[in-house]
Amino acid sequence: MLRWIGVAVLFVLLCAEVAAHGPLRLEAPRTILSNAARVQKETEPYFLFLRWVAPRVPPGARLAIRTPAYLWYFVALGQLPDQIVVPATGERGPLSPDAGDADWVACYFANLDDPRYRRVASYVPNGSLYQRLR
Repeated sequence: MLRWIGVAVLFVLLCAEVAAHGPLRLEAPRTILSNAARVQKETEPYFLFLRWVAPRVPPGARLAIRTPAYLWYFVALGQLPDQIVVPATGERGPLSPDAGDADWVACYFANLDDPRYRRVASYVPNGSLYQRLR
């Protein structure tokens, strides 16, 4: 009898966990963070932005990532393995010297006011991709 009570308690806990994460869906998640905890799930739009950037920037190109959160640069390193990713500090204005001579600049919740670059694509709702003028 005690065994069945334990099974019932575990089943109730399982149902509570499923209810906390929302309804079960029979579809593939959009990213690895789609079913994560709320704090991690808040970064999912940035992963989708990087997925949008990846096919637009040629492999081997030097890409500067400009975001308000400086640590998101490290996420881009892992998500864009075919490009040479460098950080770009600041949320607006020209690129800083730490970005070097980047061929491309991806801005997420940031702007680029640098005459050496032109906007080639916009990511709705909050990103853009710039290419260096030659």
